[in-house]
Amino acid sequence: HELRTPLAVILSCAEAGLDKDVCPELSTIKNEALRTSRLLNDMLTLLSCDTGHLDIKPVRTQLDTLVLNACEAFENMAASKNIQISASLPEDALPDCVCDSERITQVLTIFLHNAVSYTPNGGRIELALTYCKERRTSYEITVTDTGVGIMEEDKKHINDMIEYLTNSQIEELAEKYQLRPGMGLSAIQLGIPKRYFVVVHEYEEQKFDNYIIINPKMVSNSMEKIYVDCGEGCLSVNREVEGIIPRYARVTIEGYDINGNKIRVRGREELAVAFQHELDHLNGILFYDHIDKNNPYKDSDKYRAI
Repeated sequence: HELRTPLAVILSCAEAGLDKDVCPELSTIKNEALRTSRLLNDMLTLLSCDTGHLDIKPVRTQLDTLVLNACEAFENMAASKNIQISASLPEDALPDCVCDSERITQVLTIFLHNAVSYTPNGGRIELALTYCKERRTSYEITVTDTGVGIMEEDKKHINDMIEYLTNSQIEELAEKYQLRPGMGLSAIQLGIPKRYFVVVHEYEEQKFDNYIIINPKMVSNSMEKIYVDCGEGCLSVNREVEGIIPRYARVTIEGYDINGNKIRVRGREELAVAFQHELDHLNGILFYDHIDKNNPYKDSDKYRAI
């Protein structure tokens, strides 16, 4: 905040000098001062996010107009790489959305800039807006591109995760290599700040199904809730934790496979629990965050144990 005052003085002096045509270099000084001011604002925004005090200013916003404007802002940049960029909007008129339009625009700008930067020449980018009628105030904005997809390094990590999870569930191999049994792993557990997870589900003795879900999101869930009677456990937590973790008995997860294809996966019982557990990791939540500290077995009579 203290840097804003001298910047304001520099800007006002530069603008005054430009009006009087005193020095041509004043235009450069003004532009650099404006750029520094924007950087300061970005730093303050990041600081607010870190401290949990981000200033949100909700206003009634026409999201279809906002999406179109964001798309048009990148048309020239996309055209320079012969990239086709388009916006997909619902046919029916949409009600206004109460949101911070400036923050939404900032996020879309980041996503679209990345999409144009990493999509090869001749590729495609689509910015899509959908309105969820089931939840009358729910909107979804997605950015889809024909970029490079998942990196070879991540493919290796995924193969390593599958190998570990499979071997850890085979008793003789787990004992031989001293592996802690596990059913799922998320990228963030390996220190990789990306949104994907792997679940290896043993549906019969030593027969496994592998689930690799990139950019996952839960799109539906059952009303019924369950909990793992013996506790969930976690490869990131090397201790016993008492209490129950209520989970949906059935869930549907959408995301992408390792080849970039959109997928939709349904899970029930222990597979549903594994999906929710790994999705929590990607959202910075550990299983014991769901346990009531004052009453670890609270409402156990309301849920079904598995």
